[in-house]
Amino acid sequence: MKLGVKKINNIDTAVVMCGGQSTGFNHVCKPLIYHRDMFIIQYVFEALHQAGVRRVILKSNHNNEDLINYVAQKVFDNYEMVATPTERMREALQTLEEHLDGEFYMVVGNQPMEASHFYKMQQMRDRGFEWVVSLYDPCYYLEKQSWLISATKKDSGELELVPKKDHSILQHPFILTPDIIEYQRQENFSNKIEQTIANLLCSKRIGAVKAEMPPEFDSWTEFKSNTISYIDRVLRNSETNQVI
Repeated sequence: MKLGVKKINNIDTAVVMCGGQSTGFNHVCKPLIYHRDMFIIQYVFEALHQAGVRRVILKSNHNNEDLINYVAQKVFDNYEMVATPTERMREALQTLEEHLDGEFYMVVGNQPMEASHFYKMQQMRDRGFEWVVSLYDPCYYLEKQSWLISATKKDSGELELVPKKDHSILQHPFILTPDIIEYQRQENFSNKIEQTIANLLCSKRIGAVKAEMPPEFDSWTEFKSNTISYIDRVLRNSETNQVI
């Protein structure tokens, strides 16, 4: 893995969602798929560790909590494990409500990335944005889904929704605050978190960061075409890293 990324000082809490059903993978746990001598979730853990995140909350399920715990012990000295039956992400965030007392990163366990992405998000947060989202090239989404939200980043760094054409796709990682849960409660938890964020553009100042990594994979095709390529090309291409 790459080392030497500049440390983050302000946001020290991260929620890692790793307790979904993985229905598209015959219920094989996506964060626990193995590649290049590591579980996928370990790439996520190492990025958080390198970024200086000190408090990690792991939302697992009863089927994977033992193995998630085994991997987490390799990277973190301290972390919180919250294991429940499998839940959708919006329900999982509600489950974690009592654990959240300030702003936090929200990531998923099947999306490897470099620690520098958290640093870029922190820079946007330091510019006064209440929440920060990640934007992805639409070419990564090999299996188009109706819920995808097209967006762009204004010159000011602010998020802007745009017609669904060739623009970027809004998705996690996010910087959020616990009130996202109350907003979702007002919607009866009927919307994905991305849609709730989009619905609040008129009332919240939301910043955006262009992602250099692919989004989380939702199919074996996306895993092989996007995630494996990214790991081999970027995360495991060199034993050293330049300080960003």
